[in-house]
Amino acid sequence: MKRSVVLLAAVSFGAIAPFTLTASDPTPPKIGGIVVSGPQKNLRVTPSPGADAYYFYSATNVGGPFALNTNFILSPYVTGYATNYVTPTNPVTITNLAYEWRNTNFSGNSGFFRMSATSMSSNKMALATVLNRLAYGPTPDLLAAYSGNPQAYIDEQVNMNGVPETINEASIIEVTNAIPSDPTTNWTYISITGTLNTTNLYLFMTQPGEAFVDDIQLVEGTNAGAGPNLLVNGDFESALAGTWVPLGSAITNAYVTNGVAHSGGSCLRMGSASAGSTSAHNLRQGFITSLTNNTKVTLSYWYLPGPTSSRLRVQNGSGANLVSSAGSIPPTPTWIYAEATGTATSTPQLYIYLSGAGECYVDDLKLVAGTNAGVGPNLAINGDFELPVYPPWTNTADFANSAISSTIAHSGNGSLHVVATGAGAGSGDAVFQVVPVTNGQTYTVSYWYMPMPSSSRTVTVRLSGSLLVSSPDTDMPGIYRRMTSAQARLSDYRAWFCQHAVSSPRQLFEVLSQFWENHFVTQWSKSSDYLQGLGFDSTTADQLATDWEWREMSKWRNAMLNPNCTFYDLLKISAESPAMIVYLDSVNSKGNANNVANENYARELLELFTYGVDNGYDQNDIIVMSRAWTGWSVEVVDTPNANNPFAPASVTY
Repeated sequence: MKRSVVLLAAVSFGAIAPFTLTASDPTPPKIGGIVVSGPQKNLRVTPSPGADAYYFYSATNVGGPFALNTNFILSPYVTGYATNYVTPTNPVTITNLAYEWRNTNFSGNSGFFRMSATSMSSNKMALATVLNRLAYGPTPDLLAAYSGNPQAYIDEQVNMNGVPETINEASIIEVTNAIPSDPTTNWTYISITGTLNTTNLYLFMTQPGEAFVDDIQLVEGTNAGAGPNLLVNGDFESALAGTWVPLGSAITNAYVTNGVAHSGGSCLRMGSASAGSTSAHNLRQGFITSLTNNTKVTLSYWYLPGPTSSRLRVQNGSGANLVSSAGSIPPTPTWIYAEATGTATSTPQLYIYLSGAGECYVDDLKLVAGTNAGVGPNLAINGDFELPVYPPWTNTADFANSAISSTIAHSGNGSLHVVATGAGAGSGDAVFQVVPVTNGQTYTVSYWYMPMPSSSRTVTVRLSGSLLVSSPDTDMPGIYRRMTSAQARLSDYRAWFCQHAVSSPRQLFEVLSQFWENHFVTQWSKSSDYLQGLGFDSTTADQLATDWEWREMSKWRNAMLNPNCTFYDLLKISAESPAMIVYLDSVNSKGNANNVANENYARELLELFTYGVDNGYDQNDIIVMSRAWTGWSVEVVDTPNANNPFAPASVTY
């Protein structure tokens, strides 16, 4: 049953008259003030709990009659300002708002107002409470669908497996290369930036095997190959003697070989019959430099992919400040399909560009009139990139190195190899073509593209005017694709999380996901700092730290979908998470020699994650518990072992 509470205010503008309460259940709204500004009259009212609707009535005298006044509109007003410092030098002004009922066209000099509020039905109140507890808030469709039966929504959400996910995260993918080729004949380039910690560079095989290496450069700064090479005979055009010193089995298995080379006439055949390290079975060069330790340096080289090439390691000193590994035989290219429909609105140009320096491949691009992808004449000339002549495509400065590839293709014998030295934007900064489109007409673009695993840049294909835009790396399938391949940045993880919170019908599942993220708290920035301290560049550290967060979240979500899941399962996921191991310092906790076990994780395990503060344990329990976690650290393992905390360290990194 709905109740009505009535509040009466007699107003001679500029003063507030006493009011009378005619009901006490629920607590009625309270007029906190009246603000007059010319013909605008503002009632500032404390909201009534459980109110379903507010009604305003006005009269010229206190005896009435009062008529319904629909001119009051709920409107925001500024209560003050605050300053939030994102960084010490980057203040952001925050505007604080409240709400009032505003009548903007009251023409009288005085008047009397009556206000009433009707309360919600018990079902509607229960549903509002449920939606604010089990979901990220009520929406009009949920309020309408469950207004008569909030228990049905509770039952639906508790049965998490019974709620189908409506967010599309699937990509159309084809693994193919239409051009037959031998990947073992294609030299592959690697560069990595780190810090100098010694004047020795080591090459060794982590397991018995061989690899072919050429054009090794070590330069100061972060730009590969820019500046004097600190190494002598890094191109291996001369014999090793006098420049490179072999040790152990490398004495007979590492040598300069003629006839195979990335450049020049020879390269290094690095081989070993035994597992090497910086202290055994290696090839070393001591170089002379005035640079001091911790100076930023960049290492780069070329290698030939082969059966054992991934066992090659190139390392500065014995630390982890500058370490690189070659790869194995590359997999068959993975192509992703994309399409978009929109309207031509500006100059008739079609653009292809990346969000920053990087590369990708594009093939089988079609621009057609209408909304059906690929149906009708292709308005883009040489969109399949089969013609050897590059025009009518044109490269701008940032994309000057883009060209048609004859080694990788989705179909036919060619594709567009997009190479960017900076972020593109469209006009004057893209690979582009003038196309015969008419403003105001609808068109659809479709294509296949191959992102590079080493590049975190996103591709955009669009018509000038930006009403037909395809950015497949930034939609949900693209974000999910990068999340599941350890290529995502923190911004991707945030976008994925927010999209699920807002759009997923499995609202309790999403709320609980956020709950476990908060309960078993970790810190992305601490993970990133730790990884950069190991010598990873900031981009790679961002991706790896994000992958740590994503992996623990994925495990929690999979566990929650198991009806037999217990708190133990969720706690175990957290304990095995690299993000947690780094955040609460287990990563460096040792109990040997003069080292004392770090107590951070043991303390939080008892105080925050399980027992609660001062709830049945003491300091001695923390000390003893901390010893159990010594040596629980993080290590680089092979990709198939990423979720196995007891896997051996990788020998191919």
